[in-house]
Amino acid sequence: CTGGCAANGIISIADPKICAGESTILQMNLTGTGPWTVQISDGVTSSILGVASALTGIPVSPMATTTYTLINIQDANCSTTGTSQTMVSVSGILPNLTISGGGDICVGGYGTIEIDFSGTAPFGFVYT
Repeated sequence: CTGGCAANGIISIADPKICAGESTILQMNLTGTGPWTVQISDGVTSSILGVASALTGIPVSPMATTTYTLINIQDANCSTTGTSQTMVSVSGILPNLTISGGGDICVGGYGTIEIDFSGTAPFGFVYT
C-alpha cells in the first residue's frame, strides 16, 4: 500500500465475565476497505474468518478464561499485523474427578483406590 496500510482492527468482548457454559460476543471494529479477512487466536487454535462489515461480532463459548488475539487483518487493498487483545473471564468451572485402582477384594482384605481432582480447589466428595 502506498502511504501505509489502512487495514487495522480492535477486538473486544461484549460481556467479559461469563459463567461456564455461557457464550459472549467477540466484537471486531475494523478499518480499511472491506471485505476483510482476519486471523484470531484463542491461545490454542487460530481461526481465519471472512468479514463483510467493519463492525461485526462472532459468538464465543470458552470453557476457561481465554485471551483472544487479533493476529492479522487483510482488507481489499493490503494486509497488516494485528495488535489487539481481549480477555473473557470464565467462572463456575466444575472440577473433574478421576478414580483409579481397586479390583477384587476378599472379605477382611483391603485395597487402594486413587482419587485425582482437577479444577479449582477446594474439593469435596462423599462416598458410601
